[in-house]
Amino acid sequence: MFGCIVAGRIVQTAPQQVSDSKYLFLLENGNTINHLVVFLTGTTPLPAGFGAGIYFGWPPYTDWRFLGYMSNEKPSIVFKVGGNSSGPQTTVVAGGVVEVDMGTAEPNVVVQLGISIEPLAQLEMQDQQKKASSRPAPAPTDALVAGGSLVLTPQEVVKFVQRTLKHMQEYVMSFSVRPAGAIVESIPTEVFVKWFQNYSAKLQKDPTFWKNEPE
Repeated sequence: MFGCIVAGRIVQTAPQQVSDSKYLFLLENGNTINHLVVFLTGTTPLPAGFGAGIYFGWPPYTDWRFLGYMSNEKPSIVFKVGGNSSGPQTTVVAGGVVEVDMGTAEPNVVVQLGISIEPLAQLEMQDQQKKASSRPAPAPTDALVAGGSLVLTPQEVVKFVQRTLKHMQEYVMSFSVRPAGAIVESIPTEVFVKWFQNYSAKLQKDPTFWKNEPE
């Protein structure tokens, strides 16, 4: 019913059946696993309305992590396994491949891959909760992210706009002219273009230069 493939190893299609609805694969040398595929063999379909939840167990096998699920409509799932953190981490779904951080796994550790037949609605709910918990934390509500790196508070946004307008006014007004017979002064359009180019170049060089501008 179930099979798994660890990249570079022989396909496994004979898990241990520990109950009517639970199966277990033992994956040796867990610290060397980089890609893992779990799939339905197709010999026996899952019962209608049920799916197969996939769990990882690390020594001492008391903490099982839900990784994802399979169904008759989604008969396989790919895991990219790594180990960069201090302990097993919640999975992150990226481009259809589930990333699993096993933490600093000991050499020759045996990882238990558990498969549990459960109601599909329950598995879908677990999967949504897992995806939600793995999303990056949002920026503070009182901050604005500009350019992907600079964080501005609402007060700083106001100050940025005020100083930008002041900078533009002082620059363009220095080019104002009053043609003969005209009542008001005028500013050539190209002056605004030149100001925008200069100001953009300053922001590229130092996104916070305006903070040091005089009031």
